[in-house]
This record gives sequence, structure tokens and C-alpha cells, in this order.
Amino acid sequence: MLQNSYPTQEEASLKVHRSRSVRRAEVTTDGRNLVSHAGTALLCELADRTGLTHALSVAMADCGISWNTHDPGVVLTHLAVAIADGGDCLSDFETLRSQSELFGDVASISTAWRAVKATASLELREIREAVAKTREIVWAAAPPGDITIDFDATLVTAFSEKQDAAPTYKRGYGFHPLGAWCDTTREPLALMLRPGNAGSNDANDHLELLDQAIGALPVEHQAGHEPGDDPGLVRHHILVRADSAGATHDFVSGLTEANIEYSIGHPVDSAVREALLLFQEEDSSKPSRRTEPTGTGLRWQSSPISWTCRLGVKMHGSSAGESAPIPAPSSRCSTCQRAGGTRAFSPTPTRSRSTPRL
Repeated sequence: MLQNSYPTQEEASLKVHRSRSVRRAEVTTDGRNLVSHAGTALLCELADRTGLTHALSVAMADCGISWNTHDPGVVLTHLAVAIADGGDCLSDFETLRSQSELFGDVASISTAWRAVKATASLELREIREAVAKTREIVWAAAPPGDITIDFDATLVTAFSEKQDAAPTYKRGYGFHPLGAWCDTTREPLALMLRPGNAGSNDANDHLELLDQAIGALPVEHQAGHEPGDDPGLVRHHILVRADSAGATHDFVSGLTEANIEYSIGHPVDSAVREALLLFQEEDSSKPSRRTEPTGTGLRWQSSPISWTCRLGVKMHGSSAGESAPIPAPSSRCSTCQRAGGTRAFSPTPTRSRSTPRL
């Protein structure tokens, strides 16, 4: 049960934009003022209290629109909340608009469309900075420590000839966006909109998205992760995970230069199998070391390269530490045989910061 409190004189004034995305509410047990979608109000309240709503208003201040009634930060916050509530098109914005008891006066769909259309490159950059500052406030309250960033692309089907829609490699039609998510906190960091015919192994796209993802982190987490930074400047370790689409020399080199650990999947085909067997034969005269696995599986390391052999569980991290010598892998069975011949393996960086090469 939610009961609205009386607005202050400033909030009720027609001369001042309403700078909150949700009405102040009180929890009661008298059975009055029942509303649906009440849980979405918590998202609006979080945006208001962390300063995100106000920061979005500042970001949209110079977009060229005269906001006579609705604050642009409130409009964008309501749009984000509508998406989180399950909306997949602009007309779903009407769900919030019909809950004026909870969200107050919500902008019309046409006003929301004007806000979306007004977000040019300058506004998008300002919005990213606003979200990054808000993330710094939230993470300061609950520090996540070292983080893991996942890179992955997906196909989005378009049923009409929309802007930048193109045929996909799976014989569909639509878009092929690439995203980066912080797996530690379960939140998106960066997203790149791409046409449907964009390449999966585009190293330039991965590197550009990496810069955006690192820039979306708090300053403390960015320390030591600029290309060429001294490893001693790193305050929080970052692990990047990607499937075979990220298995390019340029992307791996960029991660190494930024002192970022990584786990990149790659299919074990006949050419890779032969290369690994040749590597094992050349290294059979040297003692091999085995480190403690992070899951079910074995991890063989041989300086300056270490290969993660995955047996049903994805393993990641940098290979470091000492352990007792054991017989070389070639004297037991090959890495490909242990991996079943069809699974993927992951090159992982060593402390020498050498870039793994196939």
C-alpha cells in the first residue's frame, strides 16, 4: 500500500521542473491507494538518490529542445525504467504514464520520442559520463573489488528495413550489436550498435568497446589500465572474457598493453591441434608445472605461454605460482585429447605479459 505525501511548494510550482522521477510515498496497511508496478518505483528512487536523474538533465541541457513542462532527466529515467519493466518499444512507455499516483506527471510518448531523437553524439557522451559518475557513487557504497568483463555479440532481428539493418551471417536480417557487461555486478558497461553484416572478429570494434567499458568504470578501477601504463599502477585487476570472436591478435595485444587479464575461447580444429602437438613435442624436454585448477579440469603452464585446458568448466585467470614438477603433457596425452577434441581452449596471459600466439 502506498500513500502519497504532500509535495513541497517548490515541487508544486509550475515555474520549476519536477526534478524527481517518482513521488514520495509511504508504506501503509490501511488497504488504500493500491497501484501496480510499484516495484519499478524503487528504480526511480535509486536514480534520484544517486544523482543520476539530475546528471541526465545536465547532459540534455544543450540538446536544442525547450523543456517547458518535463525535465529531460526525468524523461530519460522513465524510459530506462520502462525498459527494465519489460518494455521493448516506445509505446510501452504508456505503462508508467497510466500510473500518475506513483510516478507523477509522465511525459507523453511524443515528448519521449523527442528526447530520444535529441540524443546526438554530444549528449550520448555526456550520458555515459553521467552514468559513470553514478556508478562511482554506488560502487563506493559497495566496493566490488576486482571485476570481470564479458564481451559478447548478439543478433537482433528486424522485420522491416530499419536504419542500418542488414543481412546477418545466419541468413537473417537485422542488427549485430556488441556489448560489454560487468559480470561481477551484473550491469552493462558499454554497447556498440552495428549493422547485421558486421564482422564477428572485428578487432577494431572490440578495442573501441574496450575503451568505452574501461571509461565507464570508476577512476579507481581505471588506474593502470590505459595502454602503456606501468603494471604497478593497477589497483584493481580486470579480467576480460570473450568467445572465439575475440580471438584476434590485435584485441589480445590491446588487453596485454592495458594490463588486463583475459580468457579468450578458440575452437580446437585440426590446425590448432597440430600446432599444440608440435609445441608439446618441443617442450617435452622441459619440466612442466601444474597449478591448482579453478574448477574441474587441468591447467598446464609453460613459460612464456600457458594454455587453459577446459574439461566441461570454463577456467580463466593468469597463470602464476609455483608447484612441483610433473611429467610433460606429451608423455601422458595431448591437450586436445583431454579437451575431447571439440571443446575450446583459452590462452591466458603470464606475468611476463607476452602475447600468446597461435
